[in-house]
Amino acid sequence: MYNGSQRNFLTYSSLSEPIEIALGNHINVRTTHYGLLFLQNLRIYALHTPTFHYSLLSVSALNLEGYEILFDKIGTCTIRRY
Repeated sequence: MYNGSQRNFLTYSSLSEPIEIALGNHINVRTTHYGLLFLQNLRIYALHTPTFHYSLLSVSALNLEGYEILFDKIGTCTIRRY
């Protein structure tokens, strides 16, 4: 499980401009960096949100990159290539 630490990134770079992310509870978090992470043996680029204590994952962005995301009844999430 990704814990939000910068140390988990394989690469880490600054964004040219900060990005504000609007959450479902009407709170905004700011990201200023991005990098490469391993997620279930997949390499994905992700935004780093150090002030947010949970991991965010864009299912639609992964779908566009050719991944399928499956959630089962016990809360397990599986990500795999089509």
